Amino acid sequence: MDEDELLKAVGWFLSSLGKSVADGLGRELKVRAIPKIKDVVQARAVPNFPFQNAPSVTKGTTFFTPSSFEQHPFDDMRRYIEQQIMKKAGQLTYLLAMKTVERTPEIVRSYIEYRREQLSEQLVNSNCSVVTSAALTSEFIFGYGPEMRYFNEDHPFTQSLMDSNMTTIALEKFYKGYEDYVAGERSDPPSSYRVDFSPFPFTGDTGPFREFIKDGFSAAQFLGTATYTFKLEGDTLTVEVYDTKTEYSFMYHFPGTDRHQRSEDPIMGETTQYYEFSLSLDEIRERLGKNEE
Repeated sequence: MDEDELLKAVGWFLSSLGKSVADGLGRELKVRAIPKIKDVVQARAVPNFPFQNAPSVTKGTTFFTPSSFEQHPFDDMRRYIEQQIMKKAGQLTYLLAMKTVERTPEIVRSYIEYRREQLSEQLVNSNCSVVTSAALTSEFIFGYGPEMRYFNEDHPFTQSLMDSNMTTIALEKFYKGYEDYVAGERSDPPSSYRVDFSPFPFTGDTGPFREFIKDGFSAAQFLGTATYTFKLEGDTLTVEVYDTKTEYSFMYHFPGTDRHQRSEDPIMGETTQYYEFSLSLDEIRERLGKNEE
C-alpha cells in the first residue's frame, strides 16, 4: 500500500471511530497545530490531507510529535491504529468468552432436553409395548414431553391395548348392553364403560397381575384405570379410550399424593392419552365366543 492509500485508510478509520478514539489519540500523544502538519503533508506532495475532517483534528490539533511525524509519519499512525484494533478485538473476545461461559449451563441444558425429548419420541413410537410404556412413564414422572398424546389405530401401542384383556372386559360390558338394546330392554346401546384397574386381588375389573397372567406385558398395564367410550355405526364399533396420569392414580391413591398440573409442579404433573380403534360386531362376537348360530 502506498502513502496516499494509507492516508486515506487512516482517515476513514479515525472518522469511523469517532470522537472517542480521536480524543484518545490527542491525550496519548503530543500535538501540533494543523497548519504545520499541512505544510509537512504538502511538502510531501500529498493532496487533500484526510485528517482535516476528523473530529479532533478540526479543533487545531494532530496526534503526533513533530519529529515523529516528519521522520516516521506512517509508522506512528499504523502502530497506533494496530494497537487500537488489537485492544478492541481483545475486549470483544473477552466479552464473547464471558457470555459463552455464562450461557454454557443453559446451552447444555437445552441440548440435553432436546436430545431427551427426541429419544423419548423414538421410544414412544417403538414396536415394543414395554419400551413405549417405559418412555411414557418417564415423561410423566419427570415432566417432559407432550402433556397430551393421541394414538391412532395403526400405532403399536394402540394395537397392544386393543388386544389386551382389559379391552376384552370393556367389550364384554358393551356387548351385554348391546344385547339388551337389541332385545328392547334399553333405549340405546352402551356409550361408555370405566374399567377399574386395581393392584389388589378380587377388587376392580382387572389389575397388573391379572393382565400379566392373561397377556404378558401390554399397554393396559401402563393405562391402569381407563374410560372406554363406544360409538356404534352400522356394524362397526369405534372405541376411544381416555386415560389420565396423575400422582394420585400412579401411586394408587396413597395418602399424601394429589392431582396437579405440570404448570404447578412438573414432577408427576397430569398427562392425558387418547387411543382409538374400530372393531366389527362380528369380530367382537368372535372374540367373546358369542358367534351367532
